[in-house]
Amino acid sequence: MSTYTSQLVPIATNHPYFGDGIPILPIADIHNHHLDIVIIEKHNLIKFLYLFSKLLINGLHMQSKQFHYFESSEIDVKTQKTEYGQLDGEKLNKRKFHLKFKVDNFNLLQ
Repeated sequence: MSTYTSQLVPIATNHPYFGDGIPILPIADIHNHHLDIVIIEKHNLIKFLYLFSKLLINGLHMQSKQFHYFESSEIDVKTQKTEYGQLDGEKLNKRKFHLKFKVDNFNLLQ
């Protein structure tokens, strides 16, 4: 289990891109039946902007000490203090979060 003390930007995904095609996790594979979680430590604005520029320019953001990557079929995330959040671009009120992500699939053609 990992504990982080700086501000965090967590992202759970099974796809390499988010937003307008930003390659947050180029190694993600939608076919491997795993979830990928990226945690970016946001120590200060300068370091965050530097890391973001590496993401846009050459993908070396994944080599940074601020970038953490985990892969699993199930991810459980709990916050110890109240945090702001967003879901599909919609802002959520400040609160504690307990989020569970799990890989599942079903056949739409049945």
